[in-house]
Amino acid sequence: MTQTAVPSPPQWIARAISGIAELPSRIVTAIEDWRERDILQREFAELGARGELDRVLEDAGMSRCDISILLKNGFVVRRQLGHMFERLGVNLDRRLPTVTMREIHWRCMRCDSRRRCQEWLTSGMSDNAFRGFKDRGVHRTS
Repeated sequence: MTQTAVPSPPQWIARAISGIAELPSRIVTAIEDWRERDILQREFAELGARGELDRVLEDAGMSRCDISILLKNGFVVRRQLGHMFERLGVNLDRRLPTVTMREIHWRCMRCDSRRRCQEWLTSGMSDNAFRGFKDRGVHRTS
């Protein structure tokens, strides 16, 4: 009796199954991000109503035009940078200066390659793969 090899499923099926398996955690994350975004929007509104928004933003090195970027990307970036630092072996126990961390976060929030970074993080590719697309100018800020 000969044994017939079972063909592996096409790649799109494997990706679909993987996507379905990740769906519950993605939903939870989206809800958490929504809640945090809602809280932050309310805080900005309260500061605006008291006439303190511009002062608080200035103290943080921001302006009103930065609010939409922060609300759209801030929560995703915080999570993604944590994964990236871990993957690259950056020891966050040794605290970076606040100004440095703020600059890193803002560059990431404005970067047009965050999706490629996320794909690199989940792919298991070598660190050099990340540096490859970053150094070719794909990892840039607008």
